[in-house]
Amino acid sequence: MDISGFIHDYGYAAVLVGGLFEGEAITLLAGFAAREHLLSLPWVIFWAQIGAMISDQFCFYCGRLFGTRLLSRWPRLSDRVAKLQAKLERHETKLILTFQFMPGTCTVLPFALGMGRIRPWRFLWLDLIGSTIWAVSLSLLGWFFGAAAEPLLERFQNYALIAVVVIAVILVALTQRRLSKVMEKE
Repeated sequence: MDISGFIHDYGYAAVLVGGLFEGEAITLLAGFAAREHLLSLPWVIFWAQIGAMISDQFCFYCGRLFGTRLLSRWPRLSDRVAKLQAKLERHETKLILTFQFMPGTCTVLPFALGMGRIRPWRFLWLDLIGSTIWAVSLSLLGWFFGAAAEPLLERFQNYALIAVVVIAVILVALTQRRLSKVMEKE
């Protein structure tokens, strides 16, 4: 199987899984792959948004159901959750709509919200809006990057798939680096 067949067969699953774990890199890459007609842009957006929402809702309900017990078990998280809850008091709606764009908050913020006073339906609807904005923005950014790179790719058409792989590796490495820095802070 060649790389385009691999992307065609497993691309949407990768976007869904990427959405579960701060999937900026995979969503950008999938938008680029959609530009190259390896994936469908509407389906890229859909699966990225679904992955993000599943992750957010899971973390929200972990906070709602197990928050106090988990924080007593891992006191280092208590400080982060307390800081987030203080910010939530003032900017709840704004943070829910934009936290997808803030690295390192995609699990902690929904968890903190779950421990707070927000109603589950309110979080669900605001999360639906925010994760949709996130998925559309990153997918289109990948698409437009592909459009900007198209003249270069036409010139080096044989290397287009290699470019996709190189970009994927770079984006995944950057995401891993950012996640490791976030984990070091905890």
